[in-house]
Amino acid sequence: KVYLSENLEKVGYESFNSNKIKTINIPASLKEIDTRAFSTNKISEIDLPTKLIKLGEGAFRNNDITELVVPGNIKQIDNRAFIQNKITNLTLKEGIEKIDDYAFSTNELTELEIPQSVKVLGSNTFKGNKINKLKLQEGLKQIGSSAFRENDLTEVTIPETVSEIGS
Repeated sequence: KVYLSENLEKVGYESFNSNKIKTINIPASLKEIDTRAFSTNKISEIDLPTKLIKLGEGAFRNNDITELVVPGNIKQIDNRAFIQNKITNLTLKEGIEKIDDYAFSTNELTELEIPQSVKVLGSNTFKGNKINKLKLQEGLKQIGSSAFRENDLTEVTIPETVSEIGS
């Protein structure tokens, strides 16, 4: 288990990359988790603080996370932030504006609701899940190529605000 200081504001580049960490306590003071800070571990549960404003590329890639709530203070979820986990339950809070390429690829999501604040979904964002129920909100403007590739979708309604899919 990793115990982070209650006053900690940033966990830097690859700080705990490629270990066998199963649990971490993330203090409420944390504002930034940098590139691959906790990637390739055995983390199964995390509680992201509401003060968090940056989730770097691959921050939690290749772990065992099953449930996740992403707070709205994070405006952008970077590339591959949660790729290759076991996420079955994902809550994206209002305030998030962009979900970058491969951010949640190769997980186990079956249902997904994108909040109205999200304007851009990157390429392959939710590729390789099991999504069969998808709710996209008005406000979404761009959906990247292969964003929902390799899922179990049978029906999707694209909001009127979307002007671009797959480029």
